[in-house]
Amino acid sequence: MKLLEALVKGEPKSAKAGKLAEALNRALLLADRIVKSTREVDGFLNGLRGGYVEPGPSGSLTRGKLEILPTGRNFYAVDPTALPTKAAWLVGVEAANKLLESYLKAHGRYPESVGHWLWSLDAYKADGEQLAQILYLLGVKPRWGDDGSVKGVDVIPLSELGRPRIDVVVRITGIVRDTLPNYVYLIDEAVSKAVSLDEPPELNYVRKHYLEHVAKLRELGRREDEARCRVWCSPPGTYGAGVNYAVEASAWRKDEDLAKTWLQWSCYMYTRDRYGEPSPEALILNLSTVDVVTRNHPTDEHDPLNCCCYFAYHGGFYNAV
Repeated sequence: MKLLEALVKGEPKSAKAGKLAEALNRALLLADRIVKSTREVDGFLNGLRGGYVEPGPSGSLTRGKLEILPTGRNFYAVDPTALPTKAAWLVGVEAANKLLESYLKAHGRYPESVGHWLWSLDAYKADGEQLAQILYLLGVKPRWGDDGSVKGVDVIPLSELGRPRIDVVVRITGIVRDTLPNYVYLIDEAVSKAVSLDEPPELNYVRKHYLEHVAKLRELGRREDEARCRVWCSPPGTYGAGVNYAVEASAWRKDEDLAKTWLQWSCYMYTRDRYGEPSPEALILNLSTVDVVTRNHPTDEHDPLNCCCYFAYHGGFYNAV
């Protein structure tokens, strides 16, 4: 109460008073925006009349995105070129460290490769936190421009990283493929830089696997550059992982059947140079190195039990590994 009285009287602010004032201002701003969140019907009808509807950002309130209020505006998603944001990078680094610490504690070693299934929710609700985690596992960091956009990635020296570079295998969704091509480009750039580093294989699992896969693909008569691909999806113009259709139709008998379905739907390469070309051989080589399959869950607004895509993507990926 004394702090509140001091603020009302305009007395000199202490550090605590400054934080309280900041919290109060934020609460007042939130209250004002909530009061104004009654314009959905008016905005909708105005849009139908061909009128101007004020634009506004989208996102999840439970992630602290107060800027999406007031509702009733013509919302847009994100600026993909600004992902991951600097805040999302910090979260992604922490998530990667916790994953590695947990695996190290359980197995006594680092995972050589981490499988990720990556949804567009990472961009539209979490500002690229899982993308940040993937980049940090590879041992690179985003390079932001003055305008906040990500211009590329820079290699983190092993002395600063303090661990090996962890390989990744990323199964994206069709929406990521179609609306977030920068995700593909950044991961491809990160992998390309990691495999080109002159580092021992025990400290660079990305390069280690790349060299192993080049030799095996050469034996199979495949192109060597397929060994660099780490991003996979369904064919261009298609969506899903197929497993849910097999389950719903009872068109399977063993886990292996679901794994084959997932593999058939997922064996299409996506890099800066390759768009949707099939290479089941390269994907199988990728999967052979995976130690753990993961995905960041960006919101508590829904859970893994209310959508078939969870078992289709994660279950199929897990069975394929």
